[in-house]
Amino acid sequence: MPLIDNSYFKLKRWMWKKYPRLMSYFQRHKSAVKFALSGCITGTLDLVFLFILHGVFGVEVITATSISFVLCFILSFYLQKVWAFRVRDNKGTFRQMAIYFANGFLVLNYNGILMHLFVHVFGVWYILSQLLVNITIGIGNYIFSRFIVFRKKI
Repeated sequence: MPLIDNSYFKLKRWMWKKYPRLMSYFQRHKSAVKFALSGCITGTLDLVFLFILHGVFGVEVITATSISFVLCFILSFYLQKVWAFRVRDNKGTFRQMAIYFANGFLVLNYNGILMHLFVHVFGVWYILSQLLVNITIGIGNYIFSRFIVFRKKI
C-alpha cells in the first residue's frame, strides 16, 4: 500500500495548501473520501477491463461486465478494509470477506440488470452505462461497508 499511501499524502498536503476549507470538510468525512478514491481506482480498472473484454475482444457486454467486476473484487475489498476504513485487524477478515462477497454477488446481479436496461433497453453507450451503474452502486456500497462489513466494534 505504500504507493497509494504516498500518493494520497502528497495530494493531501497539496490540497491543504490550495483548498483549506474543502480539506477541512474532507477531514471530517475521511472514510467517505477514501472510499470514493478507492472506488475511482477500482472503477477505472473495471472500465478498462470492460473496454478490453467487450471493445477489443468482442465478449458480450453482460458477460464482460461480470468478468471485470470479479477481477476488481479482491482489490476493492483490500482497499476498503485496509485503506478506507483502516481495519488492520485480521481477526474478522473471513467474516468480512464473506459478507462483502455476498453483497458483491447481489451487486453483480444488480449491475447486470442495470447494464441490460441501460444498454439494451435505453440504448446508452456501454461505457457511460457502466459509469452510471458504478456511481449508483458505489453509494450503496459505502453505506453497506461502513455500517455492516467494516463497522467498528463497540
